[in-house]
Amino acid sequence: ASFLNALVSGKILSASAFNQMQEFKIITQELPDELKYIKEYGLGLMKLETNHGIAIGHFGTVHSFNAMAFYFPAQKVTVAMIRNGESTKIKKFLESKEIFDLLFEDK
Repeated sequence: ASFLNALVSGKILSASAFNQMQEFKIITQELPDELKYIKEYGLGLMKLETNHGIAIGHFGTVHSFNAMAFYFPAQKVTVAMIRNGESTKIKKFLESKEIFDLLFEDK
């Protein structure tokens, strides 16, 4: 979360370099239904359309770790999660659009 906040606030890259990262391309390959909310991809950044607006960041898996970090420009909020362990169900949930509904849920 700290890294992504620094990236979007211009503390890591020049504005020009960060703008290049955000030259998003529409994803044309066929995605599973649960991932169709991933609309565009830039240089290391994904652009998602969630029920809470646009999110910019990335998620992925390596050696039984799943992680995600996304910035919501409209809310000026960054969310990050990491999980250690092997579970297809949890990986699928961590990459789902619904996870953001839980994170932004009003109580």
